Amino acid sequence: MFNINKLVDIERKALETTYCDTVTVTRNEEITEGNITKNKKIEVLKDEPCALSITNNISPKVEDTNGTTELKGNYVLFISKKINKGDKLFITRENGENIIAVAGKPSFHTTHYEISLLIQERA
Repeated sequence: MFNINKLVDIERKALETTYCDTVTVTRNEEITEGNITKNKKIEVLKDEPCALSITNNISPKVEDTNGTTELKGNYVLFISKKINKGDKLFITRENGENIIAVAGKPSFHTTHYEISLLIQERA
Protein backbone atom coordinates (compact mmCIF):
# COMPACT_ATOMS: atom_id res chain seq x y z
CA MET A 1 0.00 0.00 0.00
CA PHE A 2 1.19 3.49 -0.91
CA ASN A 3 1.95 5.64 2.17
CA ILE A 4 2.30 9.33 1.21
CA ASN A 5 3.15 10.35 4.79
CA LYS A 6 6.17 8.04 4.79
CA LEU A 7 7.39 9.51 1.49
CA VAL A 8 6.95 13.07 2.77
CA ASP A 9 8.90 12.16 5.91
CA ILE A 10 11.72 10.67 3.81
CA GLU A 11 11.87 13.81 1.64
CA ARG A 12 11.85 16.11 4.71
CA LYS A 13 14.71 14.14 6.29
CA ALA A 14 16.66 14.29 3.01
CA LEU A 15 16.25 18.07 2.88
CA GLU A 16 17.33 18.40 6.51
CA THR A 17 20.66 16.75 5.66
CA THR A 18 21.44 19.89 3.61
CA TYR A 19 20.83 22.21 6.59
CA CYS A 20 24.33 23.24 7.67
CA ASP A 21 23.33 26.40 9.57
CA THR A 22 21.45 26.78 12.87
CA VAL A 23 18.95 29.35 14.13
CA THR A 24 17.67 30.51 17.50
CA VAL A 25 14.30 32.27 17.30
CA THR A 26 12.79 34.78 19.73
CA ARG A 27 9.33 36.32 19.64
CA ASN A 28 7.41 38.91 21.64
CA GLU A 29 4.42 37.43 23.48
CA GLU A 30 1.86 39.21 25.63
CA ILE A 31 2.18 38.16 29.25
CA THR A 32 -0.36 39.14 31.90
CA GLU A 33 0.90 39.52 35.46
CA GLY A 34 -1.89 40.59 37.78
CA ASN A 35 -3.64 43.54 36.12
CA ILE A 36 -0.70 44.37 33.86
CA THR A 37 -0.23 43.03 30.34
CA LYS A 38 3.20 43.47 28.83
CA ASN A 39 5.30 42.07 26.01
CA LYS A 40 8.01 39.60 26.91
CA LYS A 41 10.63 38.19 24.56
CA ILE A 42 10.59 34.38 24.62
CA GLU A 43 12.82 31.83 22.91
CA VAL A 44 10.75 29.54 20.68
CA LEU A 45 13.55 27.58 18.92
CA LYS A 46 17.15 26.96 20.00
CA ASP A 47 19.95 25.93 17.61
CA GLU A 48 17.45 24.52 15.09
CA PRO A 49 19.05 23.19 11.86
CA CYS A 50 18.33 25.39 8.83
CA ALA A 51 19.82 26.63 5.56
CA LEU A 52 20.30 30.32 4.73
CA SER A 53 20.34 31.22 1.05
CA ILE A 54 20.63 34.52 -0.80
CA THR A 55 17.82 35.03 -3.33
CA ASN A 56 18.52 35.54 -7.02
CA ASN A 57 22.24 35.99 -6.29
CA ILE A 58 21.55 39.66 -5.54
CA SER A 59 24.40 41.34 -3.70
CA PRO A 60 23.46 43.30 -0.60
CA LYS A 61 22.99 47.03 -1.22
CA VAL A 62 24.33 49.88 0.86
CA GLU A 63 21.85 52.44 2.24
CA ASP A 64 22.37 55.55 4.33
CA THR A 65 19.60 55.68 6.94
CA ASN A 66 19.57 58.57 9.41
CA GLY A 67 23.31 58.99 9.06
CA THR A 68 24.03 55.28 9.61
CA THR A 69 25.22 53.13 6.73
CA GLU A 70 23.47 49.77 6.53
CA LEU A 71 23.99 46.77 4.28
CA LYS A 72 20.64 45.28 3.25
CA GLY A 73 20.11 42.05 1.35
CA ASN A 74 17.28 39.66 0.51
CA TYR A 75 17.68 36.18 1.92
CA VAL A 76 15.59 33.03 2.35
CA LEU A 77 15.74 30.62 5.29
CA PHE A 78 14.82 26.96 4.76
CA ILE A 79 13.66 25.18 7.92
CA SER A 80 11.40 22.32 9.03
CA LYS A 81 9.74 24.21 11.90
CA LYS A 82 7.29 27.11 11.60
CA ILE A 83 8.54 30.63 12.25
CA ASN A 84 6.17 33.59 12.49
CA LYS A 85 6.43 36.84 10.58
CA GLY A 86 8.29 39.36 12.76
CA ASP A 87 10.26 36.78 14.77
CA LYS A 88 13.86 37.73 15.49
CA LEU A 89 16.39 35.19 14.22
CA PHE A 90 19.95 34.60 15.39
CA ILE A 91 21.54 32.53 12.63
CA THR A 92 24.91 30.82 12.89
CA ARG A 93 26.34 29.91 9.50
CA GLU A 94 28.37 26.76 8.91
CA ASN A 95 31.52 28.94 8.73
CA GLY A 96 30.81 30.46 12.18
CA GLU A 97 29.42 33.77 10.90
CA ASN A 98 26.59 35.15 13.04
CA ILE A 99 23.66 36.94 11.42
CA ILE A 100 20.69 38.69 13.02
CA ALA A 101 17.50 38.88 10.93
CA VAL A 102 13.76 39.49 11.07
CA ALA A 103 11.42 36.88 9.57
CA GLY A 104 9.03 37.77 6.78
CA LYS A 105 5.89 35.81 5.94
CA PRO A 106 6.60 32.06 5.89
CA SER A 107 5.79 30.03 2.79
CA PHE A 108 4.67 26.50 3.69
CA HIS A 109 5.63 23.49 1.61
CA THR A 110 4.79 19.90 2.51
CA THR A 111 8.34 19.18 3.65
CA HIS A 112 9.60 22.56 4.87
CA TYR A 113 9.07 26.30 5.27
CA GLU A 114 10.75 29.04 3.25
CA ILE A 115 10.97 32.35 5.08
CA SER A 116 12.07 35.61 3.52
CA LEU A 117 14.39 37.55 5.83
CA LEU A 118 15.45 41.13 6.37
CA ILE A 119 19.08 41.24 7.39
CA GLN A 120 20.54 44.56 8.42
CA GLU A 121 24.20 44.91 9.23
CA ARG A 122 26.06 48.03 10.15
CA ALA A 123 28.87 48.74 7.71
